[in-house]
Amino acid sequence: MDQRGGLLVGKDRVSAEHSFRPALKLWAEILSIPEPGLAICGFGMRDVSFDQGMPVPLAVFRDGLRNPEHDPSLMSVFKLNDQHAYLRFDASSSLSIGDVIAFGISHPCTCFDRWRQFYVLSDDERISGVCQTFFS
Repeated sequence: MDQRGGLLVGKDRVSAEHSFRPALKLWAEILSIPEPGLAICGFGMRDVSFDQGMPVPLAVFRDGLRNPEHDPSLMSVFKLNDQHAYLRFDASSSLSIGDVIAFGISHPCTCFDRWRQFYVLSDDERISGVCQTFFS
């Protein structure tokens, strides 16, 4: 959208890249690092939609705090199975088991029927509420 002039909000043009936020974030712990540059994360096809592309790393957290040392743009999910995501990252990175990664997903609509509830986050990424889903 930015290549076509951005978004028109009132009479102002704004950047889509800097204006949009993910509608849904998925948070997953690194469960294993079986080899340099490969991490296994604790989510899979049962947890997240992937019909419009793989989940995208947004941020890394360690001990509950955002860890700016890690650049999520240098990471990518390349495979999902039922329960796990396979994440490529720079082998010289200090990612470790137990780190938590926030992921953006391409199509949140198809995730709502997979969960009975979603947590609402405040601007400082703390849980501020719970939304129930009602699918039968």
